[in-house]
Amino acid sequence: MYIEESGYFISRNFFKSTVTPERHAPLFELELYIKGDGYTVVDGRKIRHSPGNIIFARPGQKRNSIGSFEAYYVKFHVTEESITKYTDKIKTLTSCVDITEYKKYFLDLIYVQNKKEPGYELYMQGLVLALISRLYGMTVNKVDFDKKYLPYKKNILEAKSYCEMNIDKRITVSDMAKAADLSESYFYVVFKNITGISPHEFLLQMRLEKVKFMLAATNTGIEEISSLCGFESQSYLNYIFKKKFDITPKKYRDKKTEYQ
Repeated sequence: MYIEESGYFISRNFFKSTVTPERHAPLFELELYIKGDGYTVVDGRKIRHSPGNIIFARPGQKRNSIGSFEAYYVKFHVTEESITKYTDKIKTLTSCVDITEYKKYFLDLIYVQNKKEPGYELYMQGLVLALISRLYGMTVNKVDFDKKYLPYKKNILEAKSYCEMNIDKRITVSDMAKAADLSESYFYVVFKNITGISPHEFLLQMRLEKVKFMLAATNTGIEEISSLCGFESQSYLNYIFKKKFDITPKKYRDKKTEYQ
């Protein structure tokens, strides 16, 4: 896997016409729309430039846009079967409720790309893999948002922030509900509706994403990583990691080290 580029695209800065020329995507193209007054076309399918719409275009697909728009984007190449088995199932269009959450991935990509510090390519790969993971999860879980829960977006963000700050600790759904200032039962319903996954799934996903980053970007021992990421033991981390990614933490680190 390699990342060609990421950035923020403002169509009016590049095209005088509101209709862009047709082209074939040379790589995977992932875009998060922030604003727009028209739609993009992917293999004949028209998709609105609505804020929060995420487009996942594949190599070879025919594309163009009608109307001006602004969007974050990342272009990447991937052939590894361990990744394509997920990208193959991601929908062309995914709508996210929490734009801020997804926007952060793209902002981090742009920042890391511009800084170009040692190992930045690995960090960018990790961010793109995290995006792929989120989109795959939303696809297989068939997220269908109920607008009545939208007023609780900030509550859910509070719960997520609590998890991030206490990732090395044991966290229960009750703890997350308290951080969100909601009852435990109602919090579970709201969280799953807004994110598309359960609180338990989110917490495990967040812990594993940090594990992957630490394995690739640090020399910290795996036993210490398991503790810092909130796993009760290294053996339990090994079991979960292998189950999720079909590779052990050690082999994952060794494989990433080959490309440094």
